[in-house]
Amino acid sequence: MIDNPKDVWEKQLDEMFSHKERTSEEKFLNVLSIILYENNKNTDLADLFSTVDFNSFIKVVDLFDGRTISFPTKEEIKDAVELALFFYYKEILGITAYDSLKKLNIREDKDFSSISIGRKINNLKKEIKEEIIDSLKDINNGQS
Repeated sequence: MIDNPKDVWEKQLDEMFSHKERTSEEKFLNVLSIILYENNKNTDLADLFSTVDFNSFIKVVDLFDGRTISFPTKEEIKDAVELALFFYYKEILGITAYDSLKKLNIREDKDFSSISIGRKINNLKKEIKEEIIDSLKDINNGQS
């Protein structure tokens, strides 16, 4: 017997939007989140705990003790890796022709812009130079 298509569709929707049952530890961390942040919608602690083992979780908490942190998006990480690769090939290996850089397939052809990449590399070089100058000034002033 063939199921009613509407029933099949509803079942698929229910499965897609059903939430995975949380472990006791994750539920406990949700309670901690409510206590710490007075917010029952913030499940970041439980999410972090479910991603790493307990000892790593404690190390992260210890490392960022009381601080608020933010993470880059996947797109920001992808862009940073691409820029680092372009910088490496252009500035370190000396591949200056953008056609050659394009052939490395670091970025899809449709997204490749020599002007944008050149601008980003120049901005990165400026930031690196400023960071070096600031570090040397700190050394000169006796700071570490």
